[in-house]
Amino acid sequence: MKIMTLFACSVLLFAAGATCQQAADDVKIVEGYGLSSTQPDALTQAKRDAIEKGIGVMLLSQTETKNFMLEKDVIITKTMGSVKKYDVLSQGKTPDGLFEIKIKAQVSLASIKADLAALKILLETMDKPRVMVLIQESRNGETKAGYNSAATAILDFLTEKEFNIVDPAQVAALMGSNDEYIAQAAAGDPVAAAKLGRDNGAEVILVGRATGSLAPDNPMLGNMKSGQADLNITVINCQTGKVITAKNAHQAKPHISAETAMSNALLAAGKKILDRDLFDKIVGHWQDQANNGQELRVLVKGVDSFAKLKEVKMYVQTMSPNVVTVTQRSWTKEKGQLELAVVFKGNAEAFCEYIDGKATKGGVKMAVVDYSSGAVKLSAE
Repeated sequence: MKIMTLFACSVLLFAAGATCQQAADDVKIVEGYGLSSTQPDALTQAKRDAIEKGIGVMLLSQTETKNFMLEKDVIITKTMGSVKKYDVLSQGKTPDGLFEIKIKAQVSLASIKADLAALKILLETMDKPRVMVLIQESRNGETKAGYNSAATAILDFLTEKEFNIVDPAQVAALMGSNDEYIAQAAAGDPVAAAKLGRDNGAEVILVGRATGSLAPDNPMLGNMKSGQADLNITVINCQTGKVITAKNAHQAKPHISAETAMSNALLAAGKKILDRDLFDKIVGHWQDQANNGQELRVLVKGVDSFAKLKEVKMYVQTMSPNVVTVTQRSWTKEKGQLELAVVFKGNAEAFCEYIDGKATKGGVKMAVVDYSSGAVKLSAE
């Protein structure tokens, strides 16, 4: 009971931003080893190995080994672990042409949002994923091109954290183009939002609506106007179309100018929704992908029979130990196209290196046709 109490206390200390000796004890120095078909992915594997080792060491030191909660603790804590910094101890190529890297890393259970160094390493590990922000803003029921206070607050926050942002000017041009997907995406339609994000090179898109209004005049405010803001945002993985999270925020700000009051309220709502809600969810999503693998959308052309489908699926499942799961999404015999969702510990480039030019046991040759950060197109001949 004492050990479990100490563990719970340590989590509370981290949540409070504590800097005592107990928090310091939750930083471990470990070595990580990575082996992959590309140098960047080998480094990613080494970081993941360090995280898993570091978390294991910390949990074993804080929890009784035979305690039935241990497995649960591993699952809960695995997405909290972060590499704070690392040094490359050695790197090179194996005789069969694979890249191998050994690193020494500091692994911590502290929240990654409070550690900019750890956040930068996470973004580097994820190949600096791009974020697109698309917020439709209206004030008193009117929409104008210059109404972008909520989006500005969100972009400022993400830029300060050194996120890779899709050019706001590019997004503004889209907003003024009357594209059919804009209204659907802003309303939270994940299919429309994911398509917009993919078309503009984003891995994650933040879409939503911001509404500014004025509260009835209040004698206690004198001549001041009370600006009201309501902001609804949905965060979507552009490759899978899955909703990462959805949040809303309300803020009120007074000002002598009605327009400024609404603008300030919208700015405050944008800051509030990221500071308290969305940021942790976005980072947690990426950290889970870095630790446990990311889902790749894999389209395979040339699969014109059920037997070939089974052969291709089996090959993808067994081609690398970094393949976690393979799920069939669809198959059309007439089109000869198979769609798979592959959870892979590595990036799309590493996946392509493993499969391109290889052949299944039945002699089906796999070739990469095209790929992006979260999607791969293959042919099976």
